[in-house]
Amino acid sequence: MREDLIRAALAVIASLLILYLWQHFFPTASQLPYTVKQEEQRVEKVISVEERPISIQKTDTLLEKESYCADNSVNISTDKMRGKVSCKGLMFYDLRLLQYKDFSDNQSGLLKLLSLEDNVSFVNVRFVVPNVVTPGADAVWVPDKQKLTDDSSVKFVWKNNSGVSFTVECKVDDGYLFSFYTSVKDAKGAHLTHTTCLDIYKDTESIADSGRFASHNGIVGTYDGSIKELNKKDITKIEQPKVFGNNPKWFGITDKYWLTAALFKSRSSVVQVSKEKRFGKSLVKVSAQSYEAEQGINVIYLFAGAKQVEILDKYKRSLELPLLDRAVDFGWLHFIAKPIFFLLKFLNKFTDNFGFSIILLTLIVKIFLFALTYRSLQSLEKMKVLQPKIAKLKEIYAQDQMRLRQEIMALYKKENFNPVGCLPMLAQVPIFLSMYKVLDVAIDMRHAPFMLWIQDLSSPDPTNLFTLFGLIPWDHPSFLNVGIWPIFMSLTMYVQQKVSPASSDPMQARIFALMPLVMLFTFSSLPAGLVIYWTWSNIFGVCQQLIVDKVLPRLKAAKDSKVL
Repeated sequence: MREDLIRAALAVIASLLILYLWQHFFPTASQLPYTVKQEEQRVEKVISVEERPISIQKTDTLLEKESYCADNSVNISTDKMRGKVSCKGLMFYDLRLLQYKDFSDNQSGLLKLLSLEDNVSFVNVRFVVPNVVTPGADAVWVPDKQKLTDDSSVKFVWKNNSGVSFTVECKVDDGYLFSFYTSVKDAKGAHLTHTTCLDIYKDTESIADSGRFASHNGIVGTYDGSIKELNKKDITKIEQPKVFGNNPKWFGITDKYWLTAALFKSRSSVVQVSKEKRFGKSLVKVSAQSYEAEQGINVIYLFAGAKQVEILDKYKRSLELPLLDRAVDFGWLHFIAKPIFFLLKFLNKFTDNFGFSIILLTLIVKIFLFALTYRSLQSLEKMKVLQPKIAKLKEIYAQDQMRLRQEIMALYKKENFNPVGCLPMLAQVPIFLSMYKVLDVAIDMRHAPFMLWIQDLSSPDPTNLFTLFGLIPWDHPSFLNVGIWPIFMSLTMYVQQKVSPASSDPMQARIFALMPLVMLFTFSSLPAGLVIYWTWSNIFGVCQQLIVDKVLPRLKAAKDSKVL
């Protein structure tokens, strides 16, 4: 048995060595520590004026951007956002979310959802009218006010040389919803049938790659009654425009936490996805087209903001937009993950700390599953007792597998043992996976602090054992990011194994003995909140085992003595 353990340990060490050598000789750009990138960007910003060229030749791209960002802009100001709408081309080119920052540190600026800077993203309002000259990207619209607020709309007007007037009345609510009421009138004031388009642009390079457990990244919307996704790989393959008809209810561009999407009230809508070159960048374009007009007025909405579950639920109900809440990618276990999210939010009202809320949730889950866990533990104990008898049957019927199975089933029946009695413990698996999705994609967990060094429950533990928690300046490979909480988790798993019934199968026992070490490296890259959940799940599991082993037998014995 000792030799088998030595071989298994050597296999683990060899695997870690292979991972290290692979990352050392074949590094990827994503392995560069995020803090280093951030520091490099900050260093670039503090370069002295003397080191810069005296005169800068402005490129055509820079001049094009400046033409939209000139003084002819309308300001957006609400409790949740600040931004600007360029009167040239009716472009929403700047939108900052007041409740969120780029990074968790205090020096970070407000999160920019729309911008013409490095990661280009913006929204245009456009018209299509048969046989009529419509406003283009260079058209200068005339606003009736200079500020758009949640209690004051702005009306934009543009006329062509034939006297046809185009009007866009823009409203914004106290959330993240813009409403556009559009109309077109000829020179005599008669309404013209028209199509209103919301064109949403985003730099394709800024779209995150889809990983194994990736949330929505790229294009997302409803099509034929279900969620339709196009990830970065799908977008790069687009050569001809992709058309999504059949009246999609909403469509847009998203990543883990943010969504910019067109929402349709019209019963006649089409979405077209294409690629376009603007501002020196390769952009993906989602063109949302609303055809139907009531009394000459079209209505189309723009959601531009954080994917807060409660807000998306509100718009889903009020605008009758199916599956809008699924823009938050809780995954195929959304029917479990979403209630867990709301339970966490409820607990947070009392704790005011999502870390403590996670611990309370862990306790609730353990209590809820205690009956199933108790039955599973009883089955494990009974299996341990039956194992010698099963081993004897295997010796007797080694040459007759069918007879062996029959005898084993007869033994189970005689001893009143359910061979699948351990399965209830698997009920924890979907809860664990749902917890992972909640901590990974719910924006409420983004930058949510716990205590001490854990200042972001949605990110891995920032400490590292292999640098002596910051004392050694070593640029280590990413798989060696072993923090304090993963170590706690591994230790509690080891303790739980010691107090739990041991497997009678020697091979299984050896595998279980290595699990704390394997899980140590596995959990090191997962969100800190999930590691905290699993650590306390182990602690409560130890308590449950002690109750099963010590307390319940005494209670049963006391009850039996009273009966006698």
